[in-house]
Amino acid sequence: MTFEQTYKLGNEKQLLIQLPENFKKGQKVLVTVKEADEDRAEKIRMLASATNDPLFVSDVKGIREDFKHIDAE
Repeated sequence: MTFEQTYKLGNEKQLLIQLPENFKKGQKVLVTVKEADEDRAEKIRMLASATNDPLFVSDVKGIREDFKHIDAE
């Protein structure tokens, strides 16, 4: 099972991670700590809004048209 959560660090720079109930006791876990991209939420919002962008939708339709014969093989 994979569990991913972003935490905001305080001045003490310590984390206490509460794992979900479905983690078994005595199980080994791998913990990796890396700085989070501050703009990630904004990037995800922009990607979601692309589905309403007429130029993006037109490009996707063009690509589908270009590859429709290849996909049928």
